[in-house]
Amino acid sequence: MQTIQFVHSLKTTVLRLKAVEISDFLRPLISNAGAVQIDDAHKNQFSSLLFESRVGFDRLAESQHTAKLINALQISNLYDSAKLGRLVSIYLAAANTQAIRNSADFFTPFCDFYSLLQWLVSFDRTCSELLEREKLGERPVDEEILQVTLMDYDGGGIEADRMRQFLTILVQLHTDLIRAFNLPTARLKVRFVDSGSDIVIAIQSLKVIIDMLKGLYSELWVKVRYKDFEDFEKKIDSLSSGLTFVSALHDQVKKEAITVSEADVLRVRVLSEMVKLIGLGGGVAQDEESIEVVDQRKLLTEKRGLKLLGAGAPTPSDTEE
Repeated sequence: MQTIQFVHSLKTTVLRLKAVEISDFLRPLISNAGAVQIDDAHKNQFSSLLFESRVGFDRLAESQHTAKLINALQISNLYDSAKLGRLVSIYLAAANTQAIRNSADFFTPFCDFYSLLQWLVSFDRTCSELLEREKLGERPVDEEILQVTLMDYDGGGIEADRMRQFLTILVQLHTDLIRAFNLPTARLKVRFVDSGSDIVIAIQSLKVIIDMLKGLYSELWVKVRYKDFEDFEKKIDSLSSGLTFVSALHDQVKKEAITVSEADVLRVRVLSEMVKLIGLGGGVAQDEESIEVVDQRKLLTEKRGLKLLGAGAPTPSDTEE
């Protein structure tokens, strides 16, 4: 697992388990803040938080990266259904927090649960600061960073030529977006490269370009992921409909920033390059806050070698020799 992937998985774990919310809720009980009354509202809130946390735990167990993490951290030990059920039963039966603290049998499981969640929150903040923020560093306010991945299909390493093609596509996409939206000051930078089984590259450029790349990949991925391979060896028009990028090109034509023919060339080339990127096993790093049940690795493997037959051939790339 890459360093950044580990940080993101840890962050997702904290979010899904409602670690901050439950820690804040239990703090008066653990910190001996007097005999705080436990009314029906408190009982309902605690039951809901624990239920949401358990649902979050189940979702974490479904994801490849977070499943490894929760197993390594032995979080599952405290998420046994019987143990969570006992916490709820004790809390619902208590009139106030002192009634729980007065019994070691009652108080100990709450302390164990609170300590785990507090440790997770602290560990997450430390890792984010030392492993992510320091690596990413500062950037201009008008620039953004996008983490792109290149998949190692079989665990045997990534061929140098596939890496070359991957980087060439990224450079060409960036060049075409500069042309399409008249952004001559944009510069493509590599902020870091992170390796594990796959390779993660953090690229940086103007926010408008990064947002367009991210949105374009997301919209294309929705079209690609649910289709058979053969469906995409057709005219490029089948992918163009409804894309934000294509609408933005039309707006540029209306403003007379580019001509109709220039817009069509850019449309064909950008979409072809994006499909080639997917066919190479490349993509945007998944957002761990919204874990997909469908495994992106499996789907990228199925789309291996994916190409697109366009309505017309794009002009030669400026990055080609």
